[in-house]
Amino acid sequence: MKRHFALLPLVALLSACGNSNDDSAINTTLPSVITGALTAVHGTMLTINQNTTIDAADASIETGSNSKTPIELQTLKPGMMLQINTADNKATSIVFDSQLQAQATFDPIHDQLTMAGITVYTKDAKLAPGLELSKLPQNTFLEVSGYYIDSTHLQATYIEVEDDFQPQTELEGRVTALNGETFKLGQLTIDFSQAAQKPAAIKNGDWVEVEGNLNGLTLTASEVEVDQPDYDKDASLEMQGVVSWISSKADHLVINQTQAVTLQPSTQYEGITADAIKPGMVLEVEGHWNLDSMTLMATEVEREDAGEPTIPVNASEFELEGKAEYHRASNTVTVNGYSFTVTPQTELDDGLALDNLQNYSWVSVSGYEQNNHFIALEIEPETQETTVELQGKVVINNNKQYTLWGYQASDDSLKKFATGPFSDKTVELECYFNFGEPKSVYGCSQELDD
Repeated sequence: MKRHFALLPLVALLSACGNSNDDSAINTTLPSVITGALTAVHGTMLTINQNTTIDAADASIETGSNSKTPIELQTLKPGMMLQINTADNKATSIVFDSQLQAQATFDPIHDQLTMAGITVYTKDAKLAPGLELSKLPQNTFLEVSGYYIDSTHLQATYIEVEDDFQPQTELEGRVTALNGETFKLGQLTIDFSQAAQKPAAIKNGDWVEVEGNLNGLTLTASEVEVDQPDYDKDASLEMQGVVSWISSKADHLVINQTQAVTLQPSTQYEGITADAIKPGMVLEVEGHWNLDSMTLMATEVEREDAGEPTIPVNASEFELEGKAEYHRASNTVTVNGYSFTVTPQTELDDGLALDNLQNYSWVSVSGYEQNNHFIALEIEPETQETTVELQGKVVINNNKQYTLWGYQASDDSLKKFATGPFSDKTVELECYFNFGEPKSVYGCSQELDD
C-alpha cells in the first residue's frame, strides 16, 4: 500500500454531504491536490471532505499498492481515503489507499477492533456491503481506511474484508528504536533483514509503510517503504485532519502524525482562532506546498467539529530547554541525557539547522511522547534566563532525587509533582536556576493558563 498523505476528516461528519449532484455545488477554484475521505458518489461526480464536488468522468483510478491496480469508479465507496489530483476543475487521477491490513478481533463492548497491536475505533465507520463486525469470525483479515491518531490507535472511516488468498499484514507508522535491521512501529518490532524491497537508507523519525508476516508482536517484513509527500512546488492543497500537536506559539502544527502545517500571520480562520487550536480537533486546511521546508503554508483554516475535542489523542506533550547535541547516526537530539527523535515534520526555527546545533548554547525542544519514545516537533534557539519552563513527568533518579528532564531540585519543590494526583502525570512547571550548579533548579511551581 502506498500512502499519499491523505489527511482525513472526522468520520462522523461524513454523512453531511449535501446535494452533491447539483452542478452549482461544484467548486470552481479547485486546489491541485485534494486529500480526504470520500463522502458520496453520484454517477461520475465525487464529493470529498463533505462539500467539495468533483467531476471524475475522465480520471484514472488506481489503488495505492505497489501493483498500482486500476479500478473502476463504481468501486469507490464512501469512507474510502482518496488523493485526487485536478486540472481545469476536473479530476485527472485518483488514488485509493488503505492504512491498515491485518487479522482482526472485534470488541463489541467498546466498538473497536484490535489489529497488529493497533486499536481501531469503528464507531461511525462505513462498512463494506454485507459486513457485520458483530458476526466477524476471529482473526479475519480486514482492510481499513482511516487516520492514525497516534502510534497505537486509528480511527476507521471504511472497513472491508481483505479477500487475497494469502494476505499479509500491512501498516504504517513512525520509525523509532532503529537497531541494525530492526525498528519499532508502535508496539510492533519490525525485522526487515529479509525484505525483498527496502530503502537504501532508513532512519529514526521516518514514516514508513511495511508489509510482511506477523507473529505475535514481531513482523518479518517483505517490503518496507519510506513515505514522503510528493507534491509539486507551490501546489495548492486542500486537506482535512485531526490535530496531533500544536506549538506553544500556535504557529506550527501537525495533522494526523504526518503533515506539518505552518500558520502564517496572514492565515484566515473560520470557527476557530490559532491560539484556541488543541490536539484532537478536526480542521480543514487550505494553502500552498513549500517544497523547501516540506510544509503546508496555510492560507485558510476552518474547524470542522465543535466543542471540546472528542478524538482521544494519546500523546503526552513535552517541552524543555538546555544544551542540545545532534546525533546523525540515530537521527536524534539529546538534552541532559534524554534522546528525542527528529522527523521530517520537525520545525527548525530562526536559522537553526541540525548540522549547526552545536553552535547554539541554549535551545528549546518540544513535541510529544508516544509509546515511550519522544518525538521532537520544534527546536528553536533560546537565551538562558533565570527561570526555565519545563513540561513533562517528574521522576526519581537513581540517587532518589526528584528530577524533570535531568534538572534536579535543590529543594522539595519537585517532590509534590511526582506523588499523589500528579504521579506519572505531565505537568507544566516554571523553575529557577541555581547558576553555578549545572542542572540544578529550585522554586518550581505549576504554570497557570492565562
